Amino acid sequence: PLIFLNILTMAVKLIIG
Repeated sequence: PLIFLNILTMAVKLIIG
């Protein structure tokens, strides 16, 4: 669902900085 995609995007954003 969109929630999962949102969490995944946020996780990647944290990794990127």
